[in-house]
Amino acid sequence: MGSGVLICGVDEIVQKHIFLQSLGPPPERNHRSYFKWIRSKKPLGKGYYDYIYHATDFVKTSGTNSNYFEELIRGHIDQWRGSPIRVRNPLMVARNIGIDVEH
Repeated sequence: MGSGVLICGVDEIVQKHIFLQSLGPPPERNHRSYFKWIRSKKPLGKGYYDYIYHATDFVKTSGTNSNYFEELIRGHIDQWRGSPIRVRNPLMVARNIGIDVEH
């Protein structure tokens, strides 16, 4: 009787694991950003943040597929702060090209 309860519990855990894995991996930049934040802030006790070293343990929080080109651009902008494609101040850029931003 006790083993039946255990099997039901394991079945539920396996179903949840399969669901999480079906979400797929997050973009590499998301893991890199989270990794840097955990390493710099150290919000958890020693040893409790070891999971950040395993990128394959992360999953997307949304089921939508990423656009490869968009992720490439976002990754470039995230990794290279001096990127010429990074918009520093959208209002200033709009003003420079003649768009009225004053309301």
